[in-house]
Amino acid sequence: MAAFFNQFFDNLVDNWRGQTERNVTSIPEPTSGHLRGQEAIVFNGSRIEMLMSKPVITWPAVTIDGGASEELDGCYQVTRTTPTPTAPDWPAIRRITLQHDHTPEEWTVTLNRISPDQKSFDFSVNGSVSGEQGDGNSAENFVAKSGKLRIEAKDWMIEPAFELTHIPITPPFAVRWSVDYDCGNDPEVIDLGNGTTQYRYVVAMGLTNASHQAKLSPPLTGLDGLTEIRIYRPPLEVGGISSIVSAIEMRLR
Repeated sequence: MAAFFNQFFDNLVDNWRGQTERNVTSIPEPTSGHLRGQEAIVFNGSRIEMLMSKPVITWPAVTIDGGASEELDGCYQVTRTTPTPTAPDWPAIRRITLQHDHTPEEWTVTLNRISPDQKSFDFSVNGSVSGEQGDGNSAENFVAKSGKLRIEAKDWMIEPAFELTHIPITPPFAVRWSVDYDCGNDPEVIDLGNGTTQYRYVVAMGLTNASHQAKLSPPLTGLDGLTEIRIYRPPLEVGGISSIVSAIEMRLR
C-alpha cells in the first residue's frame, strides 16, 4: 500500500508544470470587492479555511448550512494513541471506535497485571469529561459504560510489539489519546519568510463534498488581516465512494 501511494505522488510531482490544482479554490480577501460586505459564502467542497496575516482576536460565530460548526462531526478529530514503548512506531491500540457526541476530551487507559508473555492484561478506562468508564481485559471486547467508546480485543498491539522486540512492557502503563475540536481560533502558524507569518484557521471540515453555505457573524469585513478564503474540493463527489464500492462488489460477484 505504501509503495502504491509513493508511486502515485511521485508521478504527480514529476508531471507538475506549475498548473493550478482545480481541487483547491482561493477567494481573494474582502477588500478586493469579491466578498466586500458579505457574511455568507456559498461554496462546493468539504473544507473551508480562512488565511490571516494576524491572529483573530475574537473568533466569529460560524454556521454551516444553518447549523453551528460545533455540531459537525468533521470538526472533531481523534489523535493517535500513545505508542508502545518497545515499538514506538506502533500505536498501543490501532483502532478505537468512538460515538460522535461532540465533546473534546482526554482519554486514558491504564494497563495492569500484564502477563509475562504480554498476551493478557487488565485495564481501566477514564475520560476527562466522561469520568470512569469501566474495567476490561485484553481478551474481551470493551464497551464503555456511556456507550461512547469501544475497543476490540484484536486491536491491542501489546502482544505483537512483544513478539517483535521480546521486550516486555512494565505495568502500570498508560495509553492516552484525545478528541479535539479543530474548527475555530486555534490556527496553524506558518512562517512565510521575510518577517511575515500566515495564520491558517479551519472554519469547517469533514463536510459532504457538495454545495454548502458558510455564514460568519460578524461578517468577513470585520476580520482584520483576512487575506484569503480557501475551499477544498476532493475529486470524488457525493455518492462517488458508494459508486466505487458498488462497482467493486459487482466485480467480486
